[in-house]
Amino acid sequence: MASAPMGVAAVAGAGAAAAAGTAAAAGGTAATVLGGVSTAAAVTVGAVAVVAAAVVGATQVLGPGDAGPLPGVSGTSLATSLAPSAGPTGDVLPVPPPVPSVSPTDLPGDLAEPAVPEEPGLADGSAGGDATGPGRAGGRASGSVLAGSDPEAPVPDPSAGPPPDPAAPGQPGPGPVPPDPTPPPEPAPVVVVEPGGGLALVAGSGGQQIALTVRNDGGRAAVDLRADVALPPGVRVEAVGGVLVAGRGATPLVTDGWVCLSSGEHAATCTLPELPPGASAPLVLRVSVDDSVAGGEHQVGLHISGRYRTWSPPPLRVSVAPSPARLVPAAAPAPVQLVVGRTRTLALPLVNAGGAAVTAGAPATVDLVLPPGVTADAAAPWTCAPEDRLVRCRLPELAGRQATTLVLALTAAPGVAPREGAVEAVLGPVPSGPPPRVTVPSTLVRPAAPVLAAPAAVDVALGAVTQVPVDVTNTGDLPATGVAVRLAAPGGAVPVAGGSCRPEGASAVCRLGEPVPAGATVRVLVPLTGGAGAVGDLGVAALAVAADDADLPAPTAVGVRGVAPVLALGEATAVADGAGGGVLAFVVSAAGPAQGRPAADADDLVARVTLPRGAPHDPAAVLPGTAACTADPSGRTVECRLGRLAAGGRVPVQVNVRVAGALDRPAEVVVTAAGAGAVRTAVRVVASSAGLTPVWSGTGDLDVTEVGAPLLVCRRGAAVPCPSVHQSHANNGLDMQPLDQAPPPGARARVPVSSETRLALPAGRPVVWAGLYWSGVRGPHDGWSGDPAAARLRAPDGTWTDVHADPAAVRQVRDDAGRHYYQAAVDVTALVAGGGGGAWALADAAVSDGRSDRDPTYYAGWSLVVVHGAEGPDGASVTVHEGPSWVGRAVAAPAFAFVGEAGARARVGVVTWEGDRGTGGDRLTMSGVGPLTPLRWDGTRVVGGGSATDAFDSTATGWRWANSLGVDAKAFADVTMASDVATLTPTTGSDQYLLGVVTVRTAAPVGVVAP
Repeated sequence: MASAPMGVAAVAGAGAAAAAGTAAAAGGTAATVLGGVSTAAAVTVGAVAVVAAAVVGATQVLGPGDAGPLPGVSGTSLATSLAPSAGPTGDVLPVPPPVPSVSPTDLPGDLAEPAVPEEPGLADGSAGGDATGPGRAGGRASGSVLAGSDPEAPVPDPSAGPPPDPAAPGQPGPGPVPPDPTPPPEPAPVVVVEPGGGLALVAGSGGQQIALTVRNDGGRAAVDLRADVALPPGVRVEAVGGVLVAGRGATPLVTDGWVCLSSGEHAATCTLPELPPGASAPLVLRVSVDDSVAGGEHQVGLHISGRYRTWSPPPLRVSVAPSPARLVPAAAPAPVQLVVGRTRTLALPLVNAGGAAVTAGAPATVDLVLPPGVTADAAAPWTCAPEDRLVRCRLPELAGRQATTLVLALTAAPGVAPREGAVEAVLGPVPSGPPPRVTVPSTLVRPAAPVLAAPAAVDVALGAVTQVPVDVTNTGDLPATGVAVRLAAPGGAVPVAGGSCRPEGASAVCRLGEPVPAGATVRVLVPLTGGAGAVGDLGVAALAVAADDADLPAPTAVGVRGVAPVLALGEATAVADGAGGGVLAFVVSAAGPAQGRPAADADDLVARVTLPRGAPHDPAAVLPGTAACTADPSGRTVECRLGRLAAGGRVPVQVNVRVAGALDRPAEVVVTAAGAGAVRTAVRVVASSAGLTPVWSGTGDLDVTEVGAPLLVCRRGAAVPCPSVHQSHANNGLDMQPLDQAPPPGARARVPVSSETRLALPAGRPVVWAGLYWSGVRGPHDGWSGDPAAARLRAPDGTWTDVHADPAAVRQVRDDAGRHYYQAAVDVTALVAGGGGGAWALADAAVSDGRSDRDPTYYAGWSLVVVHGAEGPDGASVTVHEGPSWVGRAVAAPAFAFVGEAGARARVGVVTWEGDRGTGGDRLTMSGVGPLTPLRWDGTRVVGGGSATDAFDSTATGWRWANSLGVDAKAFADVTMASDVATLTPTTGSDQYLLGVVTVRTAAPVGVVAP
């Protein structure tokens, strides 16, 4: 046999012999596939075999630098017959459509081989013989063969350059080839030897090899061989003989004589011009297997054709191992926002892109690189634990192609500074190459942090709503949502509804409807009111704030003070109607707000009235009283329950009384309310009787005295009065003339008059009250010498003071004969308290300026009534009643009633005008006692009792004479009262007089305390 052509000599020579002689020794079995001849005896010619070989064999064929042995492929061959296209009936894989054969003359560069003559009969496709077979006519196969396959072919000189191109211009073209009458030779038998373990691939990996060896087991050369290889879906041709196939139009590749091109994504077509007898030609395809290829048995389709025959062996089995487990991201996670002191969730969607499962021995791993101060934990079935500078998370089981989600709980430690960062995740396992990495941008922010600002203390008041201002400021980086301000009020402070606030038990809860943005401040007004009677320091209110997932401050203390109601009593008065009835009225008010402070309503408002003796409560009065007022059985204590009075409001109260007689005594009114200080006032109950009205009343260590003097005397001489009259005689019908005993300096009245009286006051007893009275009478046709309201008063020290009576205090009456009487009254407490005891004088009071009366009864005089001692809640009671009240023969005697206490010692004093000494029938009778006995004055002292039947006998205590000529200023002997109300009845038999003042002093008997 001739030497092998360039490039395949080693394979065609040594490889063919080795393959032919050692097929059995290699562990494989060969099945001969004969051509389709009609004779029974088969002749072995041009045999071609395709054998799957181990990677080691492929490496020897391809030379150094190849990829190495295929995993799982052994050197044991399994003989597989290649049957002609018309022979086998077994299933075969479809093969890609044939592509044109590539002849050696198509090869570029040093891969091209010189052309050899065709074998006879090949031009028309008829069978031809090999170099030694019968029927050879000295010609070559029409297809190109490798050099050295024909011993008669010349060996080309490498230095001679390429042979001339028959198609080039100027070159003579080949002549027509005469037909070869030689009959075609019989085809060589072709066998396929597989490794004992079969073909093996791994899914999800590239750079794997499918090695095929074509072996001619016949005695004749096989020419124009074409092998079409169909790979399973997902198995792609990556390279042939270790070189990448660039695709259609790329330079074909040569591997041990084979020239291959990719004929599709999952197919390759290779051509070999000639394979000598007994020679082998390995064919190596480098492939990649997709991850999606399922593990298990797959098939490689193989179709081989030659010049004379076509062989379609059964599919070759290939075992595909699943792709290795490989953890990759399933989707890009969204950026995560971390919050200081909080846990946030990060979900990493992952998938095992390999076909093999993750096992506990080789778990899926995610290595986390976290921002400083952040820790991670995982939700089951993942687990995480810190390792070195990272956190490793493990999943022990995950099937191939199965998805999973690593749910991370990322916790930022308190106090970590906000920053921008990222969570880095490195995924495993990864069979080769760099591991996948997932970078999740992160931000670290502070949580919402609402803080409160409120006043240190607030005031609350019953009936008023205090809006406690609370400022909520969000000092965090996130909006504060679900914000609620809670104020737990102390006892006495009551939450009320208002705005966003509602009471919840003893607390006011204010819920904000909108989030508070970071850095913003929102004011909340928390409404409170005061409870009834809750005043003063009520304690502290605990003010707290709540918000969703926020840092919350400690509660704030707000002091709460209860404002007391401020009560007032005003317009208090007592009025007697003169017919035994009377009204005590007053107004209770509650102060309103002042100086920004709330004002409290007065709740449980009660007015308690203590009435004086002689003026008890009268529930049957005609005038309606306040319905809320009720009295105790004595009628002296009246309680009026007025309920609630709004701040700034007022309520009038009217208490009807029944007046038993003349009195001037205080009624005490005390008003209280819950939490309020009591207010009180004294209302003087003044009632007239018989024309006499009390003008002053008091209690304590008190006594009263009356002094006086006349301003007219009987005529005797220029300056000396009638001695006998002044001593003891009656003065009625005398010729009365003006007396100017103590003339004052300066201008005088038209009829100057003056006189003195001596006021005796015990040492050390101050003057409590003093009243000055003067009076006179004129005939029907006379006039007054001056203004009845004016006079001049001299103190013991000689100081003169002009005094003027209020017009209402100048009272005038007229008798049945037309005479005019007057009495003027002036309060001179200050003058007498300053002047003290001694000689007091009055001058220039109005007197009659004529003497026209045919029945003369002229008089004029004056009096001082002085109460002295010390006032107090206990002791004697002194009342001064003013008139005048006329007592005459033609007028019914007035009954003068006054109030005291049964069993009390009573002293009655009077100031009376125009009483005549020596005229009998004048009496002053006290009910239950009888006529009172007057005390007389001898000009220097009280000398004892006078006549009870001549009660008004012209005795003026303090005057220089015993007879004061129509002026009475004196006391009656003490008596014991028979009842609480005593009636004094002045009467006359033949005289008439003007009752000007009545004083009453009552004192409890020794050993008895007055109520």
